[in-house]
Amino acid sequence: MPSAAAATRGNVTIKATTNVTMGPVSSHGGSGRTTGIGGPGGSVSVTGDRVTTGAIITLAENLGGTGGGVTLRSQSALLVGGAVDTAGAAGGNGQPGGGGGAISMLTGGPLTLGGRLRSEGGIGSNGGSVGAPGGYGAPIQLVVGSIASSAGVISGGGNGGNASVQGGLRGRGGNGGAVRVWSQLPSLILLQLVDSGGGTGDPNGADGPQVEESAPTNLALSKTRVLSWVTHSPDAEGYQVLISLAGAPAKELLTTKAASVPLPKVAACVQADYSVVGYQNGIGWHTAPLGPISAVTAPSDTQACTDAPQVTLLSQKIKKKLKPLSKKKWKVPVRFLADGMGTAHVVLSRKKKILAFVDKPLAATRRNVSVTLTIPKKLRKSGKFTVTVTGSAPLGKARSKSTLTLEVKK
Repeated sequence: MPSAAAATRGNVTIKATTNVTMGPVSSHGGSGRTTGIGGPGGSVSVTGDRVTTGAIITLAENLGGTGGGVTLRSQSALLVGGAVDTAGAAGGNGQPGGGGGAISMLTGGPLTLGGRLRSEGGIGSNGGSVGAPGGYGAPIQLVVGSIASSAGVISGGGNGGNASVQGGLRGRGGNGGAVRVWSQLPSLILLQLVDSGGGTGDPNGADGPQVEESAPTNLALSKTRVLSWVTHSPDAEGYQVLISLAGAPAKELLTTKAASVPLPKVAACVQADYSVVGYQNGIGWHTAPLGPISAVTAPSDTQACTDAPQVTLLSQKIKKKLKPLSKKKWKVPVRFLADGMGTAHVVLSRKKKILAFVDKPLAATRRNVSVTLTIPKKLRKSGKFTVTVTGSAPLGKARSKSTLTLEVKK
């Protein structure tokens, strides 16, 4: 009777935009006959806003079959109420052990595991001058907000089979599968037992790496405007630096793969709040923003943002005659020396009543400034006026003041 390979179990796919609640799922591979190969397990893929499942079994039954992959995706929370088993089957009739099926779980909220995750490789069969190699352990990747509970993770490689002759070598051990956790906080230890060791054999299989990817910490800003942080995600695609100016919503400033970056200049006395997000777009991992850390650039080495600019009128008294003044449309130039950043508020008044005013922004550099005031129509005649220049700090209530007398004669 000819050998026969077992059939593959069917794949299971569920996609929903709302919650998904389901019981146990079994899609394990069929059993092969005589010298045939065991059928591989079918894959399981479930997507929803909140996903709750029972145990999921996609392992291969026997004769070197491979396990089926399992992918679970949820937006808010993921609860798996039993074991997830995607192990490969032991080899038979001189065949290598089957490989495990990859396990991938992605959720923006907590992950709760009610049973063990297993993607172990199968044991190689015995026989011949060299035993058959063990199967590979498949990778297990968890992309989570947090891990609420776990019963352990196994992705080890299968052991190599024994030779049937005296002194013969064992089959090569299967390589262990990588276990990688992407989360906000370090979470690998929360999985309890994690076994990704290579199978024993001649030689032993390589151990699968156990990698923890978590959000950056220790955000700092130097005096030279270099923003830095401590990375905890060796495989992150990069880091996004966000900026909020003067309390506005944060937006992307730049992206980088480095753990420190010089920041572009920001206008003096504008508060800039910086935060950092780690990301790996390929798997949908984005950390919560680290920060913010605030910075305000002073106008100069000698002026703080809360210091008023010094304003000094160039004379204490100005005399103007009616006829020349009317030819200039009653416009009076006012000149003063400004030293520092802020705003100059120039006021024309009589008997404490404000008649006209001009606001003039001031740069940080020391310079002569000129503004023009216009005498109102009702007062275009002989008399005395007061001109007051008030320098206001960029931030806070600090002020400086200088005054002069404007006298209009016939």
